[in-house]
Amino acid sequence: MPFTGTYMNQQLLDKYFKGLCSEDEVQQVEAWLEQSGEDGLDGFLKASWRQANPAPVTKVRRLHWLRPAAAAMLAGCVALAGWWLQGRKTATTGIARHMDTIANPGPGVKLVSMPDGSKVWLNAQACIIFDDTYNTTSRRLRLTGEAYIEVAASDRAPFSVNAGGLITTALGTSFNIASPAAEEKTVQVSLISGKVAISAADSASSFERVVLLPGDRLTYTDDRHFKQSTFLVREAVDWKDGKVIFENTRLDDAFAKLQRRYGRRFVMMDKTLAGKRLTASFPAQVTVDLILQKLAFVQELRFDRHGDTTYVYKEKRK
Repeated sequence: MPFTGTYMNQQLLDKYFKGLCSEDEVQQVEAWLEQSGEDGLDGFLKASWRQANPAPVTKVRRLHWLRPAAAAMLAGCVALAGWWLQGRKTATTGIARHMDTIANPGPGVKLVSMPDGSKVWLNAQACIIFDDTYNTTSRRLRLTGEAYIEVAASDRAPFSVNAGGLITTALGTSFNIASPAAEEKTVQVSLISGKVAISAADSASSFERVVLLPGDRLTYTDDRHFKQSTFLVREAVDWKDGKVIFENTRLDDAFAKLQRRYGRRFVMMDKTLAGKRLTASFPAQVTVDLILQKLAFVQELRFDRHGDTTYVYKEKRK
């Protein structure tokens, strides 16, 4: 059935994700994907997942960290596993699913080669979870922390990542996801190549599906607000190259980045500071305190730390 405005044939969508469409059919589907305000893609994926994953996950098979220093990340991954288990409670076929958890306790970057040939670079304190249907009837990951992903083409299933309240579905793509950590409440999806469709994981959310093209970034907060912007690739994946880079970055975005990277909460007490711009580059090994020392001098800031929270003030200089 041809594309007719808001309607899209489910069989045609299935063919598209499996790479079996003709050139005309590809154009039909991509025209539909470009339209705003459609929740059909999300419904299609959920229906596919229900069909492909009828059984509950009941066991964690492999954990890749044991050191006490990874306690915070372990807590995050346990919560991640709890989400996965809860999501499977509606299925009652009695067949147990296994679940793999792969984590990077840091420091440094961990490269994970997935069974389908996709590659996932995990930043420090990041982890992913997937079950044993991966690369058979599904290609679904759950992520906490930050990751850069290169998606391998496959006719088995669409590739999707659930992170920070967003479901990002890749259409032959490489992208960076920075999901919330500690008290930070935003998730960023930065598209390097290809195309992704993004929708809210919460079906009750009013967040509408957005399609990103290369160079587009979507920032989403837990109050269900989002904004789209552009970005520089070297800044988005700086951690992959062992750096912390700011390129004409707003100060509120800069502190959100430091919060994700270093696990320290930042509260800006003077809201007029948020729109100030910062350009700087630091080695990833540098301490956050040294970065703050540099920012204090260049941006005329003052910091007051209480536990894991740092309050940011505008310095009044004579």
